[in-house]
Amino acid sequence: MSNTTRTLIVLTGDDAVSEIAHVYNTFVRAGLAVDFVSPTGGTVLLESLDRNSASNASFLDDHATTKRLHVSLRPDEVDAANYGAIYYPGGHDTLRDLRNNGELANLAAAIYEAGGIVAAICHSSDGLVVRSVIPPRASSRTLSSAAA
Repeated sequence: MSNTTRTLIVLTGDDAVSEIAHVYNTFVRAGLAVDFVSPTGGTVLLESLDRNSASNASFLDDHATTKRLHVSLRPDEVDAANYGAIYYPGGHDTLRDLRNNGELANLAAAIYEAGGIVAAICHSSDGLVVRSVIPPRASSRTLSSAAA
């Protein structure tokens, strides 16, 4: 079983803050450690910096967290065995940044195969099609998806 106290959030070049903030804040309140990974590591830009949501404002006002958006991990710096879940927030750049990124798909597959959770919202589910992350008909686990 994978480490259930750490979660990985995959970021691209235009993630909508609302698709990160609520989930991030929920993970942290549940006592989970959260790391950020992006296709090339380093600084990640956010779009839709809507401060009208309390969750968004809380996320954007947490300077320790936003500072970590400037030092996101590269996929080759991540050991999937350290994570119980991987979450893909949406954004239009996910169509470009994730579709052909085998390293990120392999991380998701390794987390899933170790009993972890793979979650995606909106456009980011496209990042899971580069590789068959979830083996068809080979799993007794429940699968679901939703578009925002």
